[in-house]
Amino acid sequence: MALNEKWRFDPVVLALNALCTFALNVSVFLVISYTSALTFRVAGVVRDWLVVLVSVYLFVDTKLTLMNMVGYGVAVAGVVAYHKIKLKEVVEKAMELQQGVRNPSGYNVPISA
Repeated sequence: MALNEKWRFDPVVLALNALCTFALNVSVFLVISYTSALTFRVAGVVRDWLVVLVSVYLFVDTKLTLMNMVGYGVAVAGVVAYHKIKLKEVVEKAMELQQGVRNPSGYNVPISA
């Protein structure tokens, strides 16, 4: 855009941009409120992988170096480790609920219906 051109303001584009931004903020709030900030960051890493994979597929001239591949390998290992730890926590919590609630004295208290 040249300096002497008049800037055109399109209210429809601005409204759509504001709507998309609002929807993004609401989705971030919901994801973090139902999970955690760390889970949100891990989801961001997975989203970045998808962006890279789609760009490599769509733009044939995109080249991934060995350093890129090593970096993505480390990121994949981190996500797998995070998922394994979270799954272990969920299973342990389910087992505790199935066996009964542990009270402060250390004895299991059966859950009554």
